[in-house]
Amino acid sequence: MSIDYFQTLVDYNFGENRKVWDECVMRLSDEQFMHDSGYSHGSIHAEVVHMMSGDWWWISRAQGKSPQQGLKAADYPTREITRAKWDEIEAEVRGFVDGLDDAGLAAPVQYTNPRGEVIDNHVWRILLHLCNHGLIHRAEILAIAAPMGGNTFDLSMMRYLYGGRY
Repeated sequence: MSIDYFQTLVDYNFGENRKVWDECVMRLSDEQFMHDSGYSHGSIHAEVVHMMSGDWWWISRAQGKSPQQGLKAADYPTREITRAKWDEIEAEVRGFVDGLDDAGLAAPVQYTNPRGEVIDNHVWRILLHLCNHGLIHRAEILAIAAPMGGNTFDLSMMRYLYGGRY
């Protein structure tokens, strides 16, 4: 495991989150942002809160904490409030990753899930899942936005790394 790899992955994850936010989410009307699509978590608002909740949930676990409940969309009623919380969570993730070295990535971590089960995991696996989770839900946001005329684009890591010249 290489910390350089995970720093690149985290940069990609949050860079693409911001791209989806700026180039898709912020171009939607409030009605489109809150519209229940019937797909995945329903609205783009709920998708975004689910994504940031996942980021918070998993970085908490990487730090050995045991959150028992995720963030709720009702607590983040506007894009401004949602973005502010997501910025806080992003800073927490980046700060944690910036403090790691290769040995820290391989470190075991234990937490208790909401069913009361004690889980043994590793920091690198949690970070990999956190970033993969983001990709899944960025794609879902674009899938929900497309029928409403929302902006969509390539989410690939190669496009991110090479600016579309791959």
